[in-house]
Amino acid sequence: VDKLSGRRILITRAEEDCESWADQLRLLGAVPVIFPCIECEPIISKTILGKLEQEVPCAHWLVFTSRRGVDAFAALYEKPLPEKLKIAVVGPTTAQTAGEKLGRVDFISEESTAISLGRELGKKIKSPCRLIMALAENAGKTLESELNSAGKEYVRLDLYRTIPKKSQGHRRKISSLGANSIFLASPSAVTGLTNQVELDTTPNVFTIGPSTTASVLATGLAVAGEAKQSNLQGLLEAFSCAN
Repeated sequence: VDKLSGRRILITRAEEDCESWADQLRLLGAVPVIFPCIECEPIISKTILGKLEQEVPCAHWLVFTSRRGVDAFAALYEKPLPEKLKIAVVGPTTAQTAGEKLGRVDFISEESTAISLGRELGKKIKSPCRLIMALAENAGKTLESELNSAGKEYVRLDLYRTIPKKSQGHRRKISSLGANSIFLASPSAVTGLTNQVELDTTPNVFTIGPSTTASVLATGLAVAGEAKQSNLQGLLEAFSCAN
């Protein structure tokens, strides 16, 4: 907590998600600087709706790697879930949303990463079964790779997309935001940040995982720390280790 006291931390999530992190940072003595860098939108199409109608009754597992995926699924599929359909999620935040929106959670990965979820499901699921992965359109193929390695049958349904914020004309100097550190939670947020600001100074950058780290490094910025858990707690632990 002492390390956070008075530190100005730039939060770069979608606008509707920033405040929850800001509240937690304030409780720890930090000064959150809200600067949304992404927007999220569901993918609503006849193709997606048709695939949901076709796949959900036949599936044994429904797999989510984010609360956004849960929100999108719940908005698109309004029928009761089959009793045989089990729900697997990444981490406590996604689990909470699944419990609220879908009524249950059957499996939570030990680590809050898609890699962990894929590996653990690969070991847990013994009998032949079919999985639905409800993901973002621009999500990587980490989960698919793990399930492929385990020989599991799955279908990927892209239910939403994250969009980097675009420049509103003149880019602000990042120094004008007055932040000592930046928390980045997705590759899209990295793009949204660089779209909107001129990097005239180099604040300490903390990322939520490997794909976000790779995106930061591609811009020429350094990464001061990478979260081991894909959530705010993981970012705070990375921050603490670096300070």
